[in-house]
Formats: sequence, structure tokens, C-alpha cells
Amino acid sequence: MKLELAKTGNHNGITITEDDIREMEQTFCGDVPVTIGHEMDDSMPAYGWVMSLEVSDDGQTLAGELELGDELAESFGTGKYKNWSIGAGRNDDEKMYLHHVAFLGAVPPMIKDLKVIEMGDVSDIVTFTAAGCSLILSDAEASEYISLKKEKMQSALTKLSDAAAGKIPFGMREHLIRFADEQMRNTGDSSTAELLTEIFSSVKSPVKEGLSAAITTKRADTGINLFRKI
Repeated sequence: MKLELAKTGNHNGITITEDDIREMEQTFCGDVPVTIGHEMDDSMPAYGWVMSLEVSDDGQTLAGELELGDELAESFGTGKYKNWSIGAGRNDDEKMYLHHVAFLGAVPPMIKDLKVIEMGDVSDIVTFTAAGCSLILSDAEASEYISLKKEKMQSALTKLSDAAAGKIPFGMREHLIRFADEQMRNTGDSSTAELLTEIFSSVKSPVKEGLSAAITTKRADTGINLFRKI
């Protein structure tokens, strides 16, 4: 997996220059861990490793080739981790180096047999997310990523439809599904559908006939009785 990790500019008050970008490539030594979040201590596991770094031709972007563990790779593929950022510091020569890459946006997955890493002195490590960084995909990877995303969205709609069955006034379920579908297309994620599914799943009893429906039924019965009398 190839990701853009840093770009020149000011990011949350931290300025990254072209020299910083090039120094991170030059000082890279192949033991940079991939973590979940930036809560750093010596008991945290590595969810993957940065295999290599490269600088763009214009010197403005640092990209990295990452090898993720199976669980994190699956979680990323299904959209649980949509953002990432880096932690960087300066060595004894005052050159910037990449300390770690952190995935953000969800609770860490339960993973067995991960190697515990030593983070060392992290007092001088700064963390930031460079705006505009993106996932770099080959054509095959892009096709697979899009396919997984569509599959996840369709699954979310199916679960919502099942959860709402019998718990929403007749004829409104299609409107609900259409609304959730539009939200997913506009935002690119299924959080709205998942929230609605959770809400309807918590409803134990089906929605009873509303007052308007009862009045309509009563009127129909009255009309039938009048017709019979005539």
C-alpha cells in the first residue's frame, strides 16, 4: 500500500519544508512502525511497517510504501480508518526523521501476536496530518478498493432495510433507504445507514397503526355500512 505521508506547508501550526521532506527520506532506516493513533508508549503493538519512502519530483510530497497486518488492512479496506498522520522528530544532527505513521478514526482492532515496539524518547516528537494527502493506488488496487466500498455500502443498506422492517409506517421504508443511500453517495461513508440501523434494531416492538391510519380505516368501514343501508 502506497500513501502520501507529508507535504510541504503549514499543518496545524507546524511548518514542513522541502528540506524536511528530503531529510525524512534520507534518514529513513527501515524500522518505522505503523500504529493506531498517537498514544505512544513502549507497550503498544506495531500494526505494520513502513517499507520505503520516496520524494516527489518537485520535492513537495513524501510518499511511503506500507506493509499492514491483515486485520488493519481489512479495517482500512472497509473504511474504518479513513485518515492517517505521521509523527516526526529531529535526530542529533538536527535532521528530521519519520518516527511513525498513525492510522486514525476507529477503535484499534483486536489483533493477536503483534510485535510490541519500543517507542523510545517521544518528548520531542511532533505529530501532524498534512492536508490533501491521499492513497496512491494502482489500477488493480483502485478497482478492488471501489468494489469493496460498494459492497460495504450495499451491505449497510440491506441491514438497514432488515432492521426497519415492521418498525416503520407502511410505505416509508423505501424513503428511508433512499435517504440513507443519498447520504452515502454524498459523504462517501455508511455512518448514517449504520446509525439508523442501530436505532431501528433497538426498537423491540413493531410500530402500531397510527391515528391517521385508524381514522382512514374507520371512515372506510362507515362508508361500507352506509352503502349497505342504501
